[in-house]
Amino acid sequence: MWSTSHLNILSILFILIVQNIYGQNRITNPSFEGTDIGKAAPFWENCEISETTSNLQPGHQNVRLYPSNGRTYLAMVTRGYIGRDGNEYVSQKLNLIFSTDSCYQYSIKLSHSARNNSYSRNDEKVILRIWLGNDVCSKEELIWASPTPESNAWTKFDFSFTPTKAYHYIILEAYYEDEEDTREGHILIDDLREEAVLPPTFNFELGMDTTICRDENLILTAYYPPHLPTPKYLWNTRSTEPTIEVTEEGLYWAEINNGCGVFRDSIYITHDKCIFIPNVITPNGDGYNESFVVKGFEKGHWHLRVFNRWGETVYSKKYYKSGGWKGGGIESGTYYYDIRNMKNGEAYNGSINIIKE
Repeated sequence: MWSTSHLNILSILFILIVQNIYGQNRITNPSFEGTDIGKAAPFWENCEISETTSNLQPGHQNVRLYPSNGRTYLAMVTRGYIGRDGNEYVSQKLNLIFSTDSCYQYSIKLSHSARNNSYSRNDEKVILRIWLGNDVCSKEELIWASPTPESNAWTKFDFSFTPTKAYHYIILEAYYEDEEDTREGHILIDDLREEAVLPPTFNFELGMDTTICRDENLILTAYYPPHLPTPKYLWNTRSTEPTIEVTEEGLYWAEINNGCGVFRDSIYITHDKCIFIPNVITPNGDGYNESFVVKGFEKGHWHLRVFNRWGETVYSKKYYKSGGWKGGGIESGTYYYDIRNMKNGEAYNGSINIIKE
């Protein structure tokens, strides 16, 4: 039969194995594993200022919710006594400090026990506050206050912070939202996880202003390092994808929200006509230069007319589509074209050599 000391040793070994798997080196026992149900979680110190202490769950005073991660989790209560600190909170010295040169992205699972299964008399829903400090139980900088978990199932919350100075301790506190209230309640906590450590700023650039041909498209990319958690994207086109395709000239901007800040850059796209009109076609059936292909014309009603050296029209086509004329019905030689936008008067003319041999 296992003794209490044996169970505690196994519990600590299990904690260290889980911590190694999930890479949680800054915080020891981030999923609140232990064997002494109803007592404190190993490596987490109950702050004596609070009237009562936190409890390992499930199984203490009729709490039955299954853990989100591992075998146990933490439960804390608020007593709500006026004139006395009735909020339970726990503290731990960090293995690695939180510093001012990084932005830390974390996630945590929160819940409440169902009303008819709640422990003690604390069946109201309260929130979790997370503090940093430089002494045990010293609440110096508030880095996150959770929303109220509305579900009796586990809900994952993500939060980010950049400390204003270096800290050696983290403190978790059960809290009622209104200090004037005398609320008694509880909150269940599991799986505190460091997702990423990022620089507090991010050098985001869309690139230099660019000119494209008016019948071309351009792919704009809001680049973010792929090894980091996926951020949220927002373009002025309302796209939320990392890339967009643009065809119209104008100002384009993008925002990247990585949880540590919102980073924005813009780029101006200018159109160039990039007109191309061939000066020779060879409609001989070899598949090359078979027709009169023009490029760079904006959409509109274009009228193509082709003349011989005496000014006689040998071809005329309204609503001309590029590539539609192959020099049919005329001999090899030099001809002259006039291609004109019938809506705005834009016109181009020149010579074209027809080679059929």
